[in-house]
Amino acid sequence: MVLHGLWPQGEGRTPQWCPSAIRPTPADLRPMLCVTPSARLLSYEWSKHGACMTRQPRGYFRKSRELWGAIRWPDLDRLSRQKPLSAGVLRRALAEANPRWSANGIGVELNSRGWLEGVRFCYGLDYRPKACSRSQLGPADAARISIWRGL
Repeated sequence: MVLHGLWPQGEGRTPQWCPSAIRPTPADLRPMLCVTPSARLLSYEWSKHGACMTRQPRGYFRKSRELWGAIRWPDLDRLSRQKPLSAGVLRRALAEANPRWSANGIGVELNSRGWLEGVRFCYGLDYRPKACSRSQLGPADAARISIWRGL
């Protein structure tokens, strides 16, 4: 798993593309490369979302690393072998690995063929876990999913 980004939520919308002339420096990006191995994606996420949260990339990336570092992952290889595997089983396994979270605070993103593409942890403005909105939650708990294990 890699961190795609930290996206602020507004009243009914996600703030995006807030004006900022500041660009992340290599020193801002370097500590993030262990969780998001793409300088291009990191720069994009800063421009699209981070500039709406903080004035400096360093603060945005520091908060992103802090939140990412607090997430614990269940044994996804073991889960991937469970038949059938559902979105609800994955949510519950993630909630068990992260006791502050409930399953309704964890969104699941699947591609059109049912393969896991991402997991979303929903936070409030205080950076505490909160319930995801219906659109953030993703497929119903009964939806069948597959997790790629590689070759």
